[in-house]
Amino acid sequence: GLRGNQLEGTLSPDMCQLTGLWYFDVKNNSLTGEIPETIGNCTSFQVLDLSYNHLTGSIPFNIGFLQVATLSLQGNKFTGPIPSVIGLMQALAVLDLSYNQLSGPIPSILGNLSYTEKLYMQGNRLTGTIPPELGNMSTLHYLELNDNQLTGSIPSELGKLTGLYDLNLANNSLEGPIPNNISSCVNLNSFNAHGNKLNGTIPRSLCKLESMTSLNLSSNHLSGPIPIELSRINNLDILDLSCNMITGPIPSAIGSLEHLLKLNLSKNALVGFIPAEFGNLRSIGEM
Repeated sequence: GLRGNQLEGTLSPDMCQLTGLWYFDVKNNSLTGEIPETIGNCTSFQVLDLSYNHLTGSIPFNIGFLQVATLSLQGNKFTGPIPSVIGLMQALAVLDLSYNQLSGPIPSILGNLSYTEKLYMQGNRLTGTIPPELGNMSTLHYLELNDNQLTGSIPSELGKLTGLYDLNLANNSLEGPIPNNISSCVNLNSFNAHGNKLNGTIPRSLCKLESMTSLNLSSNHLSGPIPIELSRINNLDILDLSCNMITGPIPSAIGSLEHLLKLNLSKNALVGFIPAEFGNLRSIGEM
């Protein structure tokens, strides 16, 4: 690879004439211009990493002819839609389109990527709803859709992603309730839905997520009480329910979470006293 140098200029249309080259990595340089249309001829590539350059233009349709395991375009200035043809790249294990200026909907055909483990699309201008077809990505471990302009509800089909470690939907305009069957993502380590318009109550079923260390549901329209069942998530380090419309008392059982480092319940409509059990917590954050 040629990552982390001071390379300038553009990507040559002749780059694919390097027959037998399987690892093309120019991450962290100062390349400009567009991805050449000839990219589809680079059939020997298994890794294509163009991240953190100054590349512009749209992602060319011909990129779908590649059979790479890793496609990383992170941290550039790409615009336009995500080409649907990416959903035909069956060898993809890692797809990283994050921190660009991509717009339009998430193509539902991405649900066909049955070997993809990491799907990063955060930090763009994506609109529309989260396709329920993403629930078919059976090997997915990381789903990062935060910091876009997504609307609609959280699809209950995401509950089929039983291998998911990290689900980040923060800073969108998602509405409706949190699906109860998110609790079927039994390996979930982090769930972040901060900064949306979610309503309804906090599902009691989240207590089934025994591996979860971070739960951030702050800055939504959630109501009802804090479920006492959250005290069963023994590995929880971070619990942030601030800036909602949560009512009722603070369950004293939350004080039994011995790993809790950050607890933020501020800016709700809670009543009563801070439970004495909270004196056992290392940091209770804002109440």
